[in-house]
This record gives sequence, structure tokens and C-alpha cells, in this order.
Amino acid sequence: MVTLSRQLGINLSLEQWQRSTGETGGDFVVIEQGPRHLRVFMADVTGHGDAAAAAAKRIRPMIERELRGGINGAKLRRLSKAAHDLLEERFVAFTCLEIDLVSGKASVIIAGNPAVIVRRDGGRFTEQLEANGMPLGLVDEDEWVAPSPQCVYLKPGDEFVCYTDGLTDTVGDGGGQRFGLHRVLSALSSDTLLTPVRFLSRCVQSFADRTADQDDLTLLWIGDAHRCAA
Repeated sequence: MVTLSRQLGINLSLEQWQRSTGETGGDFVVIEQGPRHLRVFMADVTGHGDAAAAAAKRIRPMIERELRGGINGAKLRRLSKAAHDLLEERFVAFTCLEIDLVSGKASVIIAGNPAVIVRRDGGRFTEQLEANGMPLGLVDEDEWVAPSPQCVYLKPGDEFVCYTDGLTDTVGDGGGQRFGLHRVLSALSSDTLLTPVRFLSRCVQSFADRTADQDDLTLLWIGDAHRCAA
């Protein structure tokens, strides 16, 4: 849990939960925070387990360096070239959020990862920001298409829910059903005092087949600190 003060009448908190198939996996989160901003980069390297973890270890320092000062198209293109050159035919799906902690303006960039869910007015209304570009390293530099930023403004009670596809792809116990988007949205509409990360993590752990070969999974929530509950 990371607590972030901002000048819009609320305190923002960030909470994450991860499930790896080994000691480490191909999912990782980089956080860069200043007095006026929060930048979060949630990455999902192709595959899972030790091979994906090794690839993540190679690309993560570059992402950490480029995240300082903000992400733009030129930086993403450099990262995509590095991923294409270094990761042995793996690529990096990602979600990047940059929030101005004074104005509440948020820039969201998504490529390869599931949509970011924006919950408005304490969860009464939701919208989904869809991916619109290519993951890092998917193709060579000449063919790569950068995702476009999507801008939204946060108000008190608004929150972001982000996750990698390991959530919706989680295999259930008996019958081989996937967790799916419908269960994600159902969990987010539940009347609970728990943060979305805590409630979703409980839901997916109860659902999952513990004998199945599951993907790495990351859940990320940014919202009002008053939502936090034990």
C-alpha cells in the first residue's frame, strides 16, 4: 500500500497484489512518485515462470529509467526497440498511468493489457479505457505502432482498477472455465468495504484450480484511501 496526498480533497492510495507461477514471474510494477505526480507502469512479459522473469529482469531497468520525467512516444519507441532486441521473441504488454496530483488529470496508455476500469462516484458508474497500440517489442521498429494516451480527470470517489490478463485467464476448479471479464465486473459491483484489489484477489483465489498451470497475475488499484479496510 502506498498513500499519496493530493490537493483535491481526498487522499489517494495505491494497492497491488501479484500471483507468480514461480518465485518470480514476468509481471512487474514500477512506481515513480514526486510531490505533484504519480507514474505507474504495469508490465506483463510474454509467458510466465523463470523464462519470463529473466526477460523482465532485463527490460525493467530501462523502463525505470525512461519513466522518470514522464512517458512519451519517443521513449516508448526506444523501449520497444530494446525489448525487440533483448527479449528473444518475447514482448511486453503494459499499462502506464500518469496522474497529476494537483489537477487530477490522468494520462493512461495501454498496449496489450486488458482495459483500465475507471470507477466513478464510489463505483456507481464505470467506464473502460481500451488498449489502442502495440506491446513493446512485438514487431521491429519500422512496423511498431505506439499506443495513444487517453486522458481523464479524477474527482473525489473516483478510482482506477488495472490488471494483467492472468486475471481473466485464470482457470477455474472443475470444468476448465476462465475467470473472465464478467466475473471481474461482477466483483467490482459488489457491495463490500474492501478495496477492489483485496476483494478481487479473494475472488480469484477461491475460483482458481490450484492444480492448473496458471499465468502470472497483477492487480492494481488507485483510489480514495478511505476505501481501505482490514
